Amino acid sequence: MPKALENIRRIRSSKYLVLNDIADVLDETVDLFESIGREKFRCLVEGQDIRAIEGTVIPQEPARCWQIAERKSKNVYALRYKDIVVGLVRPERRNIGLLLSKRNDIVGSPDGVATIRIKPGMSEQYPVEWLFSALRSEACRLQFWTESGGTSYGKLTRDHIRNLLLPVPTTKVRRVIKEKVETWARHTEEGLKLWDTIGTPEDRKPILNSPIFGLGSDVGNSEAS
Repeated sequence: MPKALENIRRIRSSKYLVLNDIADVLDETVDLFESIGREKFRCLVEGQDIRAIEGTVIPQEPARCWQIAERKSKNVYALRYKDIVVGLVRPERRNIGLLLSKRNDIVGSPDGVATIRIKPGMSEQYPVEWLFSALRSEACRLQFWTESGGTSYGKLTRDHIRNLLLPVPTTKVRRVIKEKVETWARHTEEGLKLWDTIGTPEDRKPILNSPIFGLGSDVGNSEAS
C-alpha cells in the first residue's frame, strides 16, 4: 500500500492523462450466431492467450462459432490489428499484449480480456505503440494490481482500466518509444509467421492444467481443424 500511494503521488506530480481521455475500452460486442453464423470459424482470444513477458497475443486455432459460444459466450469483441488486449485476471503479471495478426476473424472473450483502442484523432499525438509501452510500465502495473484488490485473486473491471492514470512524457520521447515498438512489432510479426510453419497446429496449442480435465491441451478447439 505505501508503494501504491507513492506511485500515485509521483504520477500526479507531473504531466499525466486519464486513459479514457485518449482511448476507448470496448463495451460493444458482436453476436457469434446473429452477426457471423453458428458454423463459421473464428479464432478466440482469452486471457491465457496473452504472453505477458513477450507482450504478444497469440489467437487460438480456428473454432466454429457454436463451439466458442458453448465454452465462453456468444457475445465477443471483434478484434483488430494492433488492438491492445488486457487480461482481467492476475493483473500483477503484466498481462498486456499487442495483437499483431492482420486476420479479420479474431474475437475476444469479454469475461477474460478487455480491448483498448486509441480514440479517433488521438493517434498522431498518442500513438498506440506508446500507449502499449506505457500500460506495461511499473507505474501502470501497480495501479492495475491495487485497483483490482492487491491480491493474486483480484480481477480488473473495464472502469479500472478507463480510470488509469498515465504518466505522459514529452512528444519527442513518445515518438522515440513509438519507433522502438514499431521495430519490435515488425520483427515479432515476422517471427510469428515463421513459427506457424513449424510443426502442426496441435503442437502450438497451450497445455492447460484444469481441475476438471487435468493436464492436457486446450480441448475446446479440438474439432475445429
